[in-house]
Amino acid sequence: MRILGKTTPKLFTDEFVNKKLDGLRQRGFGDPVKMINTWPSILRLAFDNIDRKLRYASKLRRFGVNGIALAEVSPQLLTYSIKRICLYTRITFSLENGDQEIFVTLITAKKPLTVVENDALMRCAKDRKLVRLYYRYKAA
Repeated sequence: MRILGKTTPKLFTDEFVNKKLDGLRQRGFGDPVKMINTWPSILRLAFDNIDRKLRYASKLRRFGVNGIALAEVSPQLLTYSIKRICLYTRITFSLENGDQEIFVTLITAKKPLTVVENDALMRCAKDRKLVRLYYRYKAA
């Protein structure tokens, strides 16, 4: 079966894909086809999982973060665990110059904590508890 410009596994029927696309549109995503083309594993996510991440993202509006727009640009964010998203959100927004771009860079990096290892960057962190958490996470 060909859909979305690629051959999809047989377990993704047309009906399944259409339900997923409709569900993503209902959640406010403007172009779910592009999101799935960019990151096909979104098809495997349950809507409860996506909803939980969007609820968390809605709390970030005070930092100027639009969770839906961010997920449309970087759809892989929806596949990360909520624990990982929370950790990198705290790291990003504890930095004086923390913004969406730094958040996406950190969370999508292959070795995300090495991106922050620059001592000057960590000295900018306002939250000392967070710095300890970072080094504890790094040691594990």
